[in-house]
Amino acid sequence: MEASNKYMVFDTGGMHYAIPMEYVGYIVTTSEKFPHCVPPRMPPYVKRIMRMEQKLVPIVDIVRFENGKDVKEQEHFYSLILVLDYQGQSIGVLTDKISLLTEQTEVELKEDIITHRKVLNFDGENFVLLNVPKFYKKIKPI
Repeated sequence: MEASNKYMVFDTGGMHYAIPMEYVGYIVTTSEKFPHCVPPRMPPYVKRIMRMEQKLVPIVDIVRFENGKDVKEQEHFYSLILVLDYQGQSIGVLTDKISLLTEQTEVELKEDIITHRKVLNFDGENFVLLNVPKFYKKIKPI
């Protein structure tokens, strides 16, 4: 049994994810005006690079990241950016909804036998546990 207040959960593109709180930097709305650009030759999952708190932060569509290049471009408006921090580096993830778990939420950690990924079950609902160090390692070549 894991302590429920150690995780933040978020939804993006119909998928449910959980992330350990230690990696959560901050949350901003997509309507906030940060200087940004879209450099040429970026992978399709990088939507833009934003300047936040004197850092250049790639903003990632995790659905496109996980499903590869051949995912058809969908017109989807994300309302939030969850900025992750790991080893002094920041990466923003586009999200639809972000929630904190309540203290009473029962949390169970298990492994999905098909995808071999860790899944957290909160009150009967499954959330893919985002492996932040692995995610950063894959994004790092940007």
